Amino acid sequence: MEDTKVIFIELFRSYTDLPLQSLDELFSLLKIRTINKGTDLVYQGKSSTKDYFLLNGILREFLIDDNGNEVTVNFYYNQSFITPNFCRIENKISSFTIQALSNCVIAEIESAELEKYRNRNVVFFNASALIITKLFKDNIERQIVQATYSAKKRLEQFRAKFPGIENYVPHSFIASYLGITNVSLSRLRKLK
Repeated sequence: MEDTKVIFIELFRSYTDLPLQSLDELFSLLKIRTINKGTDLVYQGKSSTKDYFLLNGILREFLIDDNGNEVTVNFYYNQSFITPNFCRIENKISSFTIQALSNCVIAEIESAELEKYRNRNVVFFNASALIITKLFKDNIERQIVQATYSAKKRLEQFRAKFPGIENYVPHSFIASYLGITNVSLSRLRKLK
């Protein structure tokens, strides 16, 4: 459990210099779980009331399009903040599915409990605002890359952001994330 706490603290400290006391308090509110590869943590179209932090493993965030196809919109690799619940729900219903692509260790908390903690701890409130802003900026950057870069450059950006992940996840998920076909991804990978 102590190793898990260290990982949790490192995750927050990679974004902001939040005092240890605040992190200790928050950690005491969390439930640490190990989830198996293939487990869906959150389901598109279902109620979602929790926030999650990935401490170890690989998750993907995807949705089902109008044609019934899975479209991967994000990956989370090792220590990561998962899209906050308030950003991925509408009318308490999740817009995405979050699936474990490996065995994962996660920390979870009811979103209402996290919001209460934010409101009673001004230091954490300010730090969480910085983190959410950074996540939002990362999302905008990803949208710009997806909209303006060639497939080759999108793959290069993907590799820089998620080094080595190609060896662990199905290439069809990567192709979906990049907005290209499996055949195109295979050709690009051969160009190395």
